[in-house]
Amino acid sequence: MVPTSPHNSAVPATKNRHASPIALAIALCVFSSACVVGPDYVVPTTDLPDAWQTGSGETVEVRDWWSTIGDAKLTELIERSQAKNLDVRAALARIEEAQAVFRITDGRRSPSLDATGGYSRSESSEAFQGFPSSSQSSFDVGLSSSWEIDLFGHVRRSIEAAGANYEMVLESSRGVLISLHSDVAQAYIDIRLNQQRIAIALTNVSNQKKSLQYVTKRHDSGVASGLDLAQAQSNVASTEALIPQLEHSLTRSIHRLAVLLNEPYPDLRSELEAHTEPWLPSPPPRITSGLPADLLRRRPDVREAERALAAETATVGIEKADLYPRLNLAASLGLQSGKLDELFDSDARRWSIGPSVLWNLFDGDRARGGVEAQEARVRQALARYEQTILLALEEVESTLSAHMREGERVEALTRAVDAYRRSSSLSEELYLSGQTNFQNVLDAQRNLLDFEDQLAVSQANVLLDVIALYLALGGSWEPTEPQQKKDQ
Repeated sequence: MVPTSPHNSAVPATKNRHASPIALAIALCVFSSACVVGPDYVVPTTDLPDAWQTGSGETVEVRDWWSTIGDAKLTELIERSQAKNLDVRAALARIEEAQAVFRITDGRRSPSLDATGGYSRSESSEAFQGFPSSSQSSFDVGLSSSWEIDLFGHVRRSIEAAGANYEMVLESSRGVLISLHSDVAQAYIDIRLNQQRIAIALTNVSNQKKSLQYVTKRHDSGVASGLDLAQAQSNVASTEALIPQLEHSLTRSIHRLAVLLNEPYPDLRSELEAHTEPWLPSPPPRITSGLPADLLRRRPDVREAERALAAETATVGIEKADLYPRLNLAASLGLQSGKLDELFDSDARRWSIGPSVLWNLFDGDRARGGVEAQEARVRQALARYEQTILLALEEVESTLSAHMREGERVEALTRAVDAYRRSSSLSEELYLSGQTNFQNVLDAQRNLLDFEDQLAVSQANVLLDVIALYLALGGSWEPTEPQQKKDQ
């Protein structure tokens, strides 16, 4: 429901024989700024859990979170993206646009002043006026001013809505920057992962070729069967077949990073290929997640949804103000004469001043329908705000769980890789000594390749979960003071 305001009853219901209700309301509003119709916005209260189901409740430092990963190249790339990215450039332009729109709206507080000037020459119709026609000239210069007396808060609510819209754009732009940091980091981790997977595949191809060489020698000497030789050859070929796919994934990831940095692909590829091991950076040993209530303060999408609700609430007042009279005060001062050389004479002066009232007495109930429609928009904005908070909570909880479980998977895969390396070495020794068949060597080599690849992917997923968690917690900025609404 849209909150009500005690100022909604701007027109007294009682009659007075000395002053009409409308005149009394206007008089009161002229001498008081309290006649602002529509609801006064209050930030909705939200029930949030006291702590996360998973993770630490300690204060979380999200500014420059990428420094916790400890990769200097990643830090450099993020700094370059901030300076060059086109989405950031467009977001900054949107902020400038919103600032300008706010200044336009805020300018309605003050009277407008225009300079005027003109010249005309006319001739009357002899047939119409019944006597010989005559021509005359008119010279006119002066100043004109107009000012809307904000009786019922139409201007003030407009400024309030424009201020909330500006802040909404500001939060949206913060979201663009935060997403950029996350996208750059994800692209960089994808690049490093593909490089590591290619290195793993090449190492396994090298080891499998060595196995193929001694199987070939044993086959040529009649010790090994043709089946062993064919299996060794297929093992090498199947591993080699993985490399083109990984190279394509690497190319795609570098292209993605090049777009984010707004830099040429060839130069960026050369730079990243020169930066070799360790391929994947190490994740931070420990991260904190803060408290659920911090999301209302830090996450730009939550702050943006709250500002959207504030803007819609202020617009209710704009719509309600249309139900009441609008008072404008106009004045002009100038000089007017039929001859240019007499324009600045004392008797050429002219002036006018006077108020005008516009009150829509009948519009087929369109104005009231506009109020009801806007109140419905407020309810929609409130639902979106609450939904944004729920999705934020879900995102943090899911990411915390994923990060913890993926860490456990890395530990298990590390043990499996160590075991398969021993198994591969032992199976080769046993095969060469004739104590086992070549199938055991193949199984050990294939399992080693598979689990080394899985381990690399899982290690990358831990890093991606760290990135996703910082993004879910509000990204790479920390508000230093409470969010303030524009001066009303």
